[in-house]
Amino acid sequence: MKKTRGAFSRERLDDAVAQVLSGESMSTVSKISSIKYSTLAKWVAAARKGETRDPKRRGPAPLLPPEAEESIYEWVVGLQQVHHPVERGAVIAKASAIAEMLFKRCVGDGWYRRFMERHPALSVRTAQSISKARNSVDASDVQRLFDTLASVYIKEEI
Repeated sequence: MKKTRGAFSRERLDDAVAQVLSGESMSTVSKISSIKYSTLAKWVAAARKGETRDPKRRGPAPLLPPEAEESIYEWVVGLQQVHHPVERGAVIAKASAIAEMLFKRCVGDGWYRRFMERHPALSVRTAQSISKARNSVDASDVQRLFDTLASVYIKEEI
């Protein structure tokens, strides 16, 4: 059986907390709003203490600190702006180097997948191979290009 976690909006949760704080029964508000009693109790307790609870992502915290991830993000964006696609292996190698210096650990494919989810502005890019004809330029081809350019310059009096 699949559980639905957090199947309610933040506004609905805030409204439910406000109802409990105004004196309504927590069990009644929980049933009406379809918010689990334990979840509502945590948020109400935090509100009574004057704390603000922010919804957190599930799972362990990212291995690299936010500053390191931001640095990797800017590095990838910088290379992509000058038309140098950064492949998955290069990003993992850069992150692993940082993680090795900081924690004596490496990152892997899972970190890369979550990194790309945390930074949706990045795109996965791969370099395209050029055709064999374009890749096989030799000295005679270059000489022909310069001869053609020279004749155009002379003809057009440039």
